[in-house]
Amino acid sequence: MKAACSRAEPNPEMAASFNDAQMAALRAMMQEIFQANNHNAGRGGNEGNPGDNGENSDTTGGGPGANSQWKERWNPSDVGFFDLNYEDSFKSGLMIHTGKETIFRDVHLFNERVKDIAVIKDEKMIAENLYTCLRGIALEWYVSELTDMEKRLLKLSLDEWHRALLSRFKKSPAIALTTITTEKYTMSDAYRRREPREYAQIILREARSAEMTSTYNQLFLIYNEIDLELRRDLEPSEPKTTINA
Repeated sequence: MKAACSRAEPNPEMAASFNDAQMAALRAMMQEIFQANNHNAGRGGNEGNPGDNGENSDTTGGGPGANSQWKERWNPSDVGFFDLNYEDSFKSGLMIHTGKETIFRDVHLFNERVKDIAVIKDEKMIAENLYTCLRGIALEWYVSELTDMEKRLLKLSLDEWHRALLSRFKKSPAIALTTITTEKYTMSDAYRRREPREYAQIILREARSAEMTSTYNQLFLIYNEIDLELRRDLEPSEPKTTINA
C-alpha cells in the first residue's frame, strides 16, 4: 500500500529547538505510546475506556445499595451522546466533555463506550433505551430512516445496534485511507505539544474504517509516519507481532 511506504522526513531545525533531555523524554514518550498501541491494536483497536467507566458515575449520594441502584436505572448521560456533527467553538476532538455530558463524534468511540457500560449495566436495558443517546443526524436516522420493525430489532440486541451504527456512520474505506495517507506525527506536533496518543488513535480508528484488521499493518502505519528523530529508538513491529509482544 502506498501510504505504508511513505516516510516522515526529519526536520533538523525543529529538532534543534529541543535540548537533549527534552528529546530523550519525547522518545521515551513515543516508545510508551507505541508499546501501548501494540497491545491495543491486537484487541481490535480499543482505545481505552472513553470517559468514566460508569462505576463512579453514581450520583445517588452513596451509601448501601447506591451502586446497585445506579446499575438498575437508565440515564443516557451515563453512556454519553452520539452527535456526529456536534460543534463547539472552544473544544475539538472526537470526544468532548461539556460539564455533565460527554459527546461522541465518532461511531467507533461511541460503540466502545456502549460496550464498556454493558459490562456494568444490563444489556437489555441499554438496547431498549440507547436511542435516547442519539442526537443530530444520528437521531434523524433513527426517527426518519428506520422502519418500526428495524427499531424493534435494535431494541433486542446491542450487537444489532453496533452493526447498524457502523453500517450507517462508519467512514467509507476510501475516505479513511485518505486520512491515513496524510496523518503524521512530526517534530512540529511535538513542539506544539500534540498528544502522540491522539495521533496513534486516529490511525487505529481510520484503519478499522478502512477494514485493515491486521495488527502488524496497523502498527506499521503508526510507526512509519512518526518523525525519524522521534522513532529513532522505536522497534518496528514484525508480522508475527501479537498482543503480548
